[in-house]
Amino acid sequence: MIRVPKEIYQFQVVNRTSNSISVSWEFDFKQYLKGDYSLMRSDLNKGDFTPISSTTEKRFTISGVKPREELKLLVIADTTCGYPVSSEQLLVPIRQVPHQMQPVTTTMQGCNLRIMWSAPPNGGSNITSYRIEA
Repeated sequence: MIRVPKEIYQFQVVNRTSNSISVSWEFDFKQYLKGDYSLMRSDLNKGDFTPISSTTEKRFTISGVKPREELKLLVIADTTCGYPVSSEQLLVPIRQVPHQMQPVTTTMQGCNLRIMWSAPPNGGSNITSYRIEA
């Protein structure tokens, strides 16, 4: 029985920073790989995929991503079997902006006001500052 390549699977985001996205995938038929894996991207509201890069590894980091950018990604592998195989489209959603801190407690001692809170879930975005309004 001959096994032929069917798909690239477990295509997933493994890390996201403020300006990059690292992805990885699996492909069990490397012996049938003809050349490199091609990583493609599309803006969420557009349908056309454009090449980002090609790699021999099953992992890639995309640099220059904007913090509020939503993307669709796709990996394609040309095979020696005469047809390409691809991953499912991977949706990389907008990073969530942190919400209001809860609970906020205040304590007044003489002329001093003490304000305390717990950091909100950061949704994958770095919290760089807090603004206190009185």
